[in-house]
Amino acid sequence: QDYAKAVKWLRKAAEQGYDDAQVILGVMYFKGQGVPRDYAKAFKWFHKVAEQGYALGQYYLGFMYAHGQGVPQDYAKAFKWFHKAAEQGSAVNQFNLGFMYANGQGVPRDYAKAFKWRLKSFENVTEKVIGGFIVFVFLIFLFRFFFRNCSGQRKPVAFPLP
Repeated sequence: QDYAKAVKWLRKAAEQGYDDAQVILGVMYFKGQGVPRDYAKAFKWFHKVAEQGYALGQYYLGFMYAHGQGVPQDYAKAFKWFHKAAEQGSAVNQFNLGFMYANGQGVPRDYAKAFKWRLKSFENVTEKVIGGFIVFVFLIFLFRFFFRNCSGQRKPVAFPLP
């Protein structure tokens, strides 16, 4: 893996406005992959993409504020960015809001809202898991329907003509 080369190409894409590239470049600065760790540059890219409404950028910006990495710790700002991403359906950020409401971080403690956001997070994840499981079961059904085991060989099922 050549992180330095990746940074070069990601920077070009990020400067042209590609949101995925902006987030990945921010992560590389945040972790110090291919570049020296630089929270200010990570913040710059996360903020840029978060302002464009990209939920993953909003998460990372909220994370930096919540943990005080590269910026002064500010739970109210962390809550603001987590909330923007949660409203877009991000289960991780919905869970983060529940946590912040439960602990009174950046907002007054409110167990009802904590429960509401954690439930949304659970429903969001469960919907995806169950949806994926239903598709998996359906594919197994199709496979078994169209291929029957005949003498140890799998053959397509032919529908008889009337």
